[in-house]
Amino acid sequence: MHSAIPLFRTRHFLKEFDDGIVERTLLVTIVTVTAKVLGSISFWASENVELCMKFLLETVSPESPGTTDNSLESFRLECLLAYYEFHQFPGSGSWMRISKLARRAYRVGINQIDNPELCSAFDCTVATEDDMEDWRYLFWCIYCLDSYSNITVGTPFIVELESINTSLATRPYDQAHEIAAPGSKLFLPDEVDDIWKTAKEVVSNGVMVNYNLHMVTTTILRQAGYRMYPSLPIST
Repeated sequence: MHSAIPLFRTRHFLKEFDDGIVERTLLVTIVTVTAKVLGSISFWASENVELCMKFLLETVSPESPGTTDNSLESFRLECLLAYYEFHQFPGSGSWMRISKLARRAYRVGINQIDNPELCSAFDCTVATEDDMEDWRYLFWCIYCLDSYSNITVGTPFIVELESINTSLATRPYDQAHEIAAPGSKLFLPDEVDDIWKTAKEVVSNGVMVNYNLHMVTTTILRQAGYRMYPSLPIST
């Protein structure tokens, strides 16, 4: 993923990979998207890369029946495909893929990670802070995709500020989990007029400053989108 919205915490993910607990289909998707974006890789013929990418996009498509697998790996896989299609084939197909992903995230409460009563994506009673942070990274990636895709065409956003009770990132993406517990959590405000306060808190907090400021600026751009398209509904 783009460094501005990392989907994985690098060292933490690599540790899981070394431990053999990363789901195989997710690994295949990572390699396939990488090969498509960066070019063919030596051990995989380009025609086979094309076939695999086509298979993944068709298997996990907006038209396919909704999955009952709400695991983190399943969401990450779908997020990778949405990111790829949005950048490689922008249009109605990619918009529908992102829309479906965002609505699925709402269904299991990823927008409410820090409100355990409304988040059913994982068992909050046994989840570690590291587990929750992985889900936060996923949510903010979806937030950005939803924002980018709808700002460009003036269509309603799926994710709205007042529905979010998921904190901004609390742990650097390039560190493993063996770090001290994070400080106070930061949240986007319900009202965009208060976003400047969040920006000040992000800078003073000193954790994932560039990443979290990206979420702040994305939120400001969303508000600019409302002003560019006056007929755009405030909620969906």
